[in-house]
Amino acid sequence: MSQAVHGGRIREAQERYWRQDFIDFSVNTNAFWHPDTTLDAFVLSNAITLYPEADAGSVQTLLANLYGVCRDRVLATAGAIEGLYLAARLFAGKRALLFVPCFADYARACEAAGIEYEKHLMLPHVPRFEELVDLIKNYDLVVLGNPNNPTGRLFPSLTSLVSHPALAHVHWIIDEAFIEFSAEPERISLLPRLEAYPNVIVLRALTKSWAVPGLRIGFLATANVLWMTKLRAMQSPWALGGVAEVWAFAHLNHRTLAAVRESLVPLPQVRERLSSDLAALPGLSPLASDANFLLVETSLFDADKLADQLGRQGIIIRVCSGFDGVDQRRYFRVAVRTPEENGQLVLALKRAFDTPTSPQFFQVGEMPKMRAISVLGTSSNSGKSWVATALCAWLRRRGVRVAPFKAQNMSNNSAVAFDGGEIGRAQAVQAEACRLAPSIRMNPILLKPSGKSGSQLVVLGEARGHLKASEYYQSIESLWPVVSQSLDYWRDQCDVLVLEGAGSPVELNLMRRDLVNLRPVRYLQGKWLLVADIERGGVFAQTAGTWSLIPPPDRGRCAGVIVNKFRGDLALFADAGQYFAQHFGAPYLGTLPYANHLQPESEDTLAEDPSTNGVGTPMHWIRFPHISNSQDSHPWQLDEGVNVEWVSTAAPLAAARVVVLPGSKNTLADLEWLRASGIADAVIAAHRRGAVIVGICGGLQMLGERLSDPSGLAGDGGEAVGLGLLPVRTVFSASKVVRNVVASFEGEQWDAYEIHMGRTVAIKSASPWLEVSDVDGARCEGFRHDGVWGTYVHGVFESARVRTALVTRAGITSHRASLIAFRAQRETLYDGMADLLEAHLNLEDLWHYVAG
Repeated sequence: MSQAVHGGRIREAQERYWRQDFIDFSVNTNAFWHPDTTLDAFVLSNAITLYPEADAGSVQTLLANLYGVCRDRVLATAGAIEGLYLAARLFAGKRALLFVPCFADYARACEAAGIEYEKHLMLPHVPRFEELVDLIKNYDLVVLGNPNNPTGRLFPSLTSLVSHPALAHVHWIIDEAFIEFSAEPERISLLPRLEAYPNVIVLRALTKSWAVPGLRIGFLATANVLWMTKLRAMQSPWALGGVAEVWAFAHLNHRTLAAVRESLVPLPQVRERLSSDLAALPGLSPLASDANFLLVETSLFDADKLADQLGRQGIIIRVCSGFDGVDQRRYFRVAVRTPEENGQLVLALKRAFDTPTSPQFFQVGEMPKMRAISVLGTSSNSGKSWVATALCAWLRRRGVRVAPFKAQNMSNNSAVAFDGGEIGRAQAVQAEACRLAPSIRMNPILLKPSGKSGSQLVVLGEARGHLKASEYYQSIESLWPVVSQSLDYWRDQCDVLVLEGAGSPVELNLMRRDLVNLRPVRYLQGKWLLVADIERGGVFAQTAGTWSLIPPPDRGRCAGVIVNKFRGDLALFADAGQYFAQHFGAPYLGTLPYANHLQPESEDTLAEDPSTNGVGTPMHWIRFPHISNSQDSHPWQLDEGVNVEWVSTAAPLAAARVVVLPGSKNTLADLEWLRASGIADAVIAAHRRGAVIVGICGGLQMLGERLSDPSGLAGDGGEAVGLGLLPVRTVFSASKVVRNVVASFEGEQWDAYEIHMGRTVAIKSASPWLEVSDVDGARCEGFRHDGVWGTYVHGVFESARVRTALVTRAGITSHRASLIAFRAQRETLYDGMADLLEAHLNLEDLWHYVAG
């Protein structure tokens, strides 16, 4: 049996490409750590000429002390790979389960040990916890990587599975070779809690995080005394060579381990930047990762051929022939290296794509024509955004290059696009579901309601002043070319464009001025779906009435009707199809039950946010009349012990511990409302009692001492006195700040963004809240003063450390921050939405349209 394919084949690349210099993205050792490999000449000589310890006992003692494990629980090995093959031999004759994608040697180790095994695919679908229990209980052994190689993802609910009563008979081999690259590895790893899990063997390698692959140092650990006795008996003498032994004596100490972990602090930021850069390239979709590498899906380019073209430029990437459960043509893996090296990888990819022999799956002229699917609704808030997002996720995981589009959106919830400017949050969410970076061409026209001055008009990401409704409708025809040119742009960028409509497509007074419903799908000669909201009642009347008002030429493009937001027993609606057949001229695709846990964000600026969200100590968020970017509250849904409660009256604040003033599209008007409603006085009283007060964007501005907008640049004009809780003042200017940033707090880094017209400066001393960096460099951001926190950063609460620091300051002890990163949770959410579509809708004809 040949050796499994692995990375680091430098000599092979040198012979193949006739060059000596390469940047190796095929291996995933710690690119931020440069180990001291120097050894005294005498010591090195002894290491070569004298025998090392046959049982590596001294090194085992060092490893046990370093990682807080009893010495008799540890067995030093020649990397994690030797530990894998040794551990597998304990279970000869058993039945094993392998979760794929995975390192191919898991299967090879089982075969060598005489273990019968089966594989279960986890890409892209991750089973729910109950499904995992039902699956695993049929096996004797589970072998898995945590994080997984090649996806880089942590295995969900692992400790709960390992300790589940129904799985008491199951043995586990858990490969933690990449655990040091994850956030807070000591909380995730089973190594510190080994004694509680005698059914577990943990594999570790110094190869990766310590960046010493040539030394081949690793270890396995288990609290099962019988297993350890057998393992020691099976292991050959001299698992570690003399050079590895003397290196271990010199470096395996707590000081060096702390330095290794400190070196990895920049990893999350650098990884997210590389992921964003790759996602901005045509046809590439990097998967979310918790490790120091990214698995990249390529829907346009042949991965093997792409690797060859990069090799000619001195870049080595990891092809997927060494992994089980991965399509080798559609996936490749790259390490996360330094920002400079990552930049060279991205540049090399751009060059590869631009060459006449670009490694495409399809030759020029063979690319399928772009399909268009428009999601229309019987009304506002019927679920168009939800269905469009779920369709994007469903198509993407079927290997389709899919992108979202909404010609004109009306919302104060916006996001910053990678190509500059802002778009509606719904389209940014849909881009995430497609694993694309948001683009201004996904939402070319955005209207942001701002009160008496009408709405701010944003065209291709840039603000163009405020318009009354009548003025906007007079400009429709001048805006259509912006829409049609954006539609034309997507013809060459994707296989399917999922369009979202607005309101109802048959508002008779608006149909002749349509930019967003039937006109775009006519232009693309695509198909449209109708979503009806059963929660509103009268679902048959909604659909039949809409169908009767649809112009006859457009009826032939209808792919079907979907009933949305069903609560209760679906069996009670089982005969719906026969009624739709009588009164609707297109297929009934099915009914979607309402799933509260699968709601990414409010789809409509007119939709009411739930009054509460979660169980625990309430955090009070003020619902302004002109609220914007209310999704800043969503990361709290991941945590335990707190409850997001939206309020629009003063009474709920009587015992408030945390009060959050979110963004506003009309800061001065909402500040006036705050005072008239009595909430302003309640916020000030809460501050005096010791509550933590938080302001985000417009909320930050209101917390200051003075606001000035004499020209009405950001809504209603004028001068106003703020709440006086922060020593700052705000002046509004014509230029709008729209930028993506990398935010940092107490060592944690994450992607965020700013959208605001005001400039806020301190007039007295105040501590900064965050540090942010962008193309202009790093700077301090926000303010913290006397229990009042303010920032312009949207997405500030995506940081678990920010959330923890806030509730700690507020004295809330019930809070438990989620171990799952917010962005990782989003990916799971999108897959769940796609699952719901597959489970409840008949999508066969729609797929034939896409694939045909």
